Amino acid sequence: WVTYSYSEELQNQPIHTHSHSGQEFDLILSGELLVRVGDHVEHLREGDSIYYNSSTPHGMIAIGGEDLLRRPKEAKRQIGYLPERPPLYPDMTPLENLRFVAEARGLRRGAVEKEVGRVLELVQLGDMARRLNRSLSKGYRQRAGIAQALLGDPAVVILDEPGDGLDPVQLIEMRELIRSLGQTHTVLLSSHNLSEIAAVCDRILLLSHGVL
Repeated sequence: WVTYSYSEELQNQPIHTHSHSGQEFDLILSGELLVRVGDHVEHLREGDSIYYNSSTPHGMIAIGGEDLLRRPKEAKRQIGYLPERPPLYPDMTPLENLRFVAEARGLRRGAVEKEVGRVLELVQLGDMARRLNRSLSKGYRQRAGIAQALLGDPAVVILDEPGDGLDPVQLIEMRELIRSLGQTHTVLLSSHNLSEIAAVCDRILLLSHGVL
């Protein structure tokens, strides 16, 4: 689902590989659950920026066949993103937050309630969907953030440190949720947690000093 092609010029850019110079290759395959492990957090952020930054100076990135530079809106519609800190309004409930984001993403008014109900069921927020975001535990805030990333049913879901700071029970539940997402979406994790990686991922992308 994510295809990356570039020329020799890109060898001087922060993110590059040594094995596919001047070629096109599939960085992420459809239905795959994989992780990027970096030696420093800034390198992981550089990797994330590839997928939603449309100002890539060299080469081309296609998501589901859509060129990120030439058709950024169409390409980005196929990406759901959860940053390390879920972007939730503290004085809204998850239900209100999801309705707001769904409308902001351009979902038709008649489709908003159905889509919000779908993602809430996927992440199993239950009664917590009607509590204020500021009163939720970190585990439930993570679930609410993932629900937000799933709005519009994107093909690729990027999760940044989804298990960070969770207690053991919450971590087990988060791993189960990520595995279930991997059955219907291509899931890309950013993580330094080796036990989390071993528990949920099919493949590892190793990022060291900007080299993938």
